[in-house]
Amino acid sequence: AINNYALADTILQKAYAKNLKYHRAQLNAALAQNYLYKEDIDSAIFHLQKAVDFTKNRYEKTRWTFILAQLQEENNQLEDAYSNYSKVVKSNAGKC
Repeated sequence: AINNYALADTILQKAYAKNLKYHRAQLNAALAQNYLYKEDIDSAIFHLQKAVDFTKNRYEKTRWTFILAQLQEENNQLEDAYSNYSKVVKSNAGKC
C-alpha cells in the first residue's frame, strides 16, 4: 500500500475536483509529489507552482519555491528556475 501511486492519484484527483479552498496549497503539493513519483515533471511543476501561489505559510512558500526551481532547472526552464532561486535568496530563507 505504501507504493500505491495509482490509488493515491485517484484520491488526490477526487479531492482536487472538490476545490477544497482551505487545503488547495497542500493538495497541490501532494499532487506534485505524486507526479514526481510517476516522473511527470511538467505536471509536478504545474501543481507545485499552484501550491506556492496558494500557501500563506512563509516556510512552505520558500521550501516549495526552491523545489520548484530545482525541477525547472532539471526541465531546462532556466529563466524560471533562476527567477525562483532569486525569490528564495530574497526571502532570507535561513531565517524561516
